Amino acid sequence: MSSPITPSPLAPVTFVDVIRVLSDTSLTDLQKDEYRRKHQGRTVEWTVRVLSVKRQTENKPDSDFVVVFGSSEAADIRNPPLGEMGVATFPANLRDDIVDLHSDETIRFRGVLNFIGPIHYTVVVNNCQLLEHHK
Repeated sequence: MSSPITPSPLAPVTFVDVIRVLSDTSLTDLQKDEYRRKHQGRTVEWTVRVLSVKRQTENKPDSDFVVVFGSSEAADIRNPPLGEMGVATFPANLRDDIVDLHSDETIRFRGVLNFIGPIHYTVVVNNCQLLEHHK
């Protein structure tokens, strides 16, 4: 697995927490935005289910990797709703760890939380480290 770095303190939020808040129709857009701002740029450590793995740039062999993931707690993990998926980016130098990942496997990773989008946010975790991989 990748070597640990000294990250900022972990944000006390799970992927399930984030999805729950972002999809909560009883919260206003302002309340969701405040939640996003509170956690944006913080380090998270999540256990998730792998949906797909690919290179960030298909034709570039030294490209970073993109792992699309869903909650390991989801009822139908093979086909989660679009708003219940996230994206994790892993540096190209972690190729040996990432190439062994398969759909439906559970991983634990650490990275920096980011939200993309003006209203319906996409959950992205950048500069990830693979901490555990369960087949």
